[in-house]
Amino acid sequence: MGRPSKLSPRAWQALTARLLAGERAADLAREFGVSKATVSERLSAQVQAVRSVAQRLFDAEQALCALSPAEQATALRLAQEARIRADAERIAVEVLTARLWRR
Repeated sequence: MGRPSKLSPRAWQALTARLLAGERAADLAREFGVSKATVSERLSAQVQAVRSVAQRLFDAEQALCALSPAEQATALRLAQEARIRADAERIAVEVLTARLWRR
């Protein structure tokens, strides 16, 4: 394990939010007193993941808007059903895991 970070978790959160808002990593690194390499190493994968999800959300919203109102309602209902199934599966796994640990 490396040495502790110069920045608190709250400072990293603020830095991440500003990086996602479009500020340059080099400028933020200078302001927060860390190297650009540190910012890049710690946040590049996280920032890329957030941007990728944001793009997929935008694309999904655009695709939904291209549907007729009836098709939109169906798509939203199907998405809700998928969320419910995913939640039920997650809960079932948690319950089974808890039971196995009690044995």
